[in-house]
Amino acid sequence: MYFNKLYSESGFIKDLAFKKLFLETPEFLNFVYEYCLQLLGLPFDDTIDLLDNNVNDNINIKNRESDLLYESDNYLINIEGNSQTSVSVNLKNLSYLCALLLRQVKPGDADKVKKVLQININNKSPFKTKNFINITELIDSITNEVRNELFFIVDFNLEN
Repeated sequence: MYFNKLYSESGFIKDLAFKKLFLETPEFLNFVYEYCLQLLGLPFDDTIDLLDNNVNDNINIKNRESDLLYESDNYLINIEGNSQTSVSVNLKNLSYLCALLLRQVKPGDADKVKKVLQININNKSPFKTKNFINITELIDSITNEVRNELFFIVDFNLEN
């Protein structure tokens, strides 16, 4: 697999190598994207295009450049490679998700928001589990129902 050449004991894939893997191997991108949509039970949309990776136009905001940002007719897809797990990494990834939702809100177009798919490819599990894949959805603790279907987070744990 491609990761064998890029993975090292000292950490994950350097950002440039991580980006190159997705940019130069469209089959890999398509596999990860389609696999995530299948896991989430979302319809496949093959109109995927690469976007500028600035998730926020405000130059004063920290962590405004994501690793890879794509758009389709129905989704905004942010793909992140994370070499470590920490509160700051989790907050950075959540800030991307929030920025991608907010940048779509335009006066008069409140109902025309694409779903945001945050795909994290992690060196280690952020949840310290032995699962290869974790899916995060905002669940209402009282009704046990999905509270918001506008965003989804899929974490791939390469350690397992």
